[in-house]
Amino acid sequence: MWSALQLRYDALRLSANRTGITDSAIQAVKTRFFTQKNNCWIADEGFWKPTGIVLGYPFPDFLIQHFLTIRHQILEMLNLSSTEYWLQQAEHFHTTIQSYSHYTERGFNPRIIFPGDELPKAQQIMTAFSPITLIYQGILITADGSILATGFLENNDLFSLREQLKKTILGITQRDFNIAHCKIGQLLIPLSSEKVTAINDAFSSLPIGKCVFQFATACRGEKLYFASTNTKSSDTFSLS
Repeated sequence: MWSALQLRYDALRLSANRTGITDSAIQAVKTRFFTQKNNCWIADEGFWKPTGIVLGYPFPDFLIQHFLTIRHQILEMLNLSSTEYWLQQAEHFHTTIQSYSHYTERGFNPRIIFPGDELPKAQQIMTAFSPITLIYQGILITADGSILATGFLENNDLFSLREQLKKTILGITQRDFNIAHCKIGQLLIPLSSEKVTAINDAFSSLPIGKCVFQFATACRGEKLYFASTNTKSSDTFSLS
């Protein structure tokens, strides 16, 4: 699984290195997902907020701190002003298991979210899976300016879980997703191929952190537990 993910990330990295981040790519992102207020770019909620089930949201503190440190290093290396990027709030860091809808397919209406009455089905599916281990290693800048922390897996469970959820839960429109990343920011200016390549080369294999996720988090904050996890009644999700 590690090598398959590496190939997918490498393809994204090579594409961005070849083209850089073009003005047309940035304008498309801004037009669809951002508004400008007082010289600041504000991301629509649907650009960053989960609509389905994710790992993290938030991540453990140690992992958050590692992400923040590396993100700061990248911005320092690029020497950008605060109007030239958007940063994901630390408490919102997550890796998606399965979105219910996706901003690239259904617009960015955050109200199109995982139905509460489908959560028991999701929990039943998840109890068939052991806790998921993610190893975050490397940062990737894509051709549309996304800043991604690249995640790697010890097995295929995450992809099997995605497949089971999509087969079972009514109304999911999310396209098939073949990576396991965390979006930590968005560049809002064009960058040359040389600058993108310099960042991607410098940070592509940087160790970030490893986390064993005992539960996932649904879009309203409900916790959904994997197998072999001791839970208290106060920790489980509620449909009320």
